[in-house]
Formats: sequence, structure tokens, C-alpha cells
Amino acid sequence: MKKRKRYIVFQVLYEGSLYEKDVLKIISNQLIRLFGEVGASKTHFWLHLYNEDSKKGLIECRHNTVQIIRATLASIFEFANQPLTFYTVGVSGTMKAAKRKYLNT
Repeated sequence: MKKRKRYIVFQVLYEGSLYEKDVLKIISNQLIRLFGEVGASKTHFWLHLYNEDSKKGLIECRHNTVQIIRATLASIFEFANQPLTFYTVGVSGTMKAAKRKYLNT
């Protein structure tokens, strides 16, 4: 049976420059810190894209773990001793709709 997915679009508020590898590392580390390796593996977390100019990104996860990913994003407060905030722009059932609605592509 096909596993249902959800696509979460997020925005980053950060004064400095933030690259895709940094965003992936920040989210992954926080996810493991909060829910452990087993809990993190159940989400099937995947960072599909991150735009360094607009500071928006797209995450894929399982449909029943959206709240885990949102909690993880909400619990991130700093990076490199500077304030950092992730907030969820929207959630969609398809990548195409997520890009159209929330990323304006």
C-alpha cells in the first residue's frame, strides 16, 4: 500500500546567510534531539528544497508525522549564537500544490 505524504513549506527568519546544508543539519539534529533516532526515522523527513534568497523551504514527511515536524521547527531558536526562527507557511498533500500555493513557482 502506498504511504501518504505531506509537504510542509517553511520560512526562516535569520539575520545571517543560511545554506541548504545548514538548514538540513539544524532540523535533523533537533528532530533527533527531541524524538530520538527511532522517532525521527518514522517521519521519513526529507528536505526537498531551500531557497537561500527567500529563505523558504519544502519538507516531505509522512502524513501522520506532520505535527512532529512542526514541533521540531517550532523548537529551534538559535544558530551560531544568533536568533533563528522557523515557522510553517503551509501544509499540502502534493508537492505541486505546495509550490503553487506557498512558494509562488
